[in-house]
Amino acid sequence: MSDTPAGDSEDISRSATDHGPGGWHEAGPAAGLVARRWALEILRVLDERGPTRFNDLRRETGAAGQPLNATLDVLAREGLVSRRVVSKRLPRSVVYSLTPSARELFPVLGSLATWHQRAGGGAGDRD
Repeated sequence: MSDTPAGDSEDISRSATDHGPGGWHEAGPAAGLVARRWALEILRVLDERGPTRFNDLRRETGAAGQPLNATLDVLAREGLVSRRVVSKRLPRSVVYSLTPSARELFPVLGSLATWHQRAGGGAGDRD
């Protein structure tokens, strides 16, 4: 028989895998969202510039119009970016800005970047 109480071994083995609701093993959809082409660059520009018009985002990110628009639509649908029409006259003018939910994501992204650097990843590791 072991000197440790029966519940201790179960608690130790569970702690390595059970992170409760929202644990790392449930991060797939969120990781896919920020891994989407142009998503991190859009978030960076909006963080640095504040509310930004579509054409300024296109110029700052270097993204073509359609891929940028598709990513902005996904980010808006997921609640990370807000979209405000400032002129309904053609050509329509739209301004994008970060939501509080997007700002909550920044410390997580910072931690991920720190982990990558510590794990030996280089700054230029891109596809």
